[in-house]
Amino acid sequence: MLVTNIETIFRDKDISDKWERATEQLHEEFGISPSEVRLLSAIKVLFVNYVDENKFSEKAAIALYYRLVFFSMLKAIKTYKTTDVKFTGFKLTDLMPVFAASKQLAREAKDWETLELAIISINETIDALLLD
Repeated sequence: MLVTNIETIFRDKDISDKWERATEQLHEEFGISPSEVRLLSAIKVLFVNYVDENKFSEKAAIALYYRLVFFSMLKAIKTYKTTDVKFTGFKLTDLMPVFAASKQLAREAKDWETLELAIISINETIDALLLD
């Protein structure tokens, strides 16, 4: 079931706890707070749907969150670059450690194969954006 209504997103305490842990860990590790993340509402919807559908472990959920944050920030940087608008905030070099941490967490998760299969289209889009 695809969840798109923000009010219904955190009815599941397990998913809510995983979201909170992921946002806290990103802030602790990289100093990136949710207010600095582009497209946070879309990330919430994707996170909830992926975690709910695949029953990801906490480690896989955090890896997913990091990957979604990296993807959204990368997309914002690329969009601003093509429109000649100055992007304030993060540079790609600032965000590469988030991507690396996401991949490391994914490798450590017991359900890493499920995660990587579920987000194959996100990974392919990230690869294409990085090559651009």
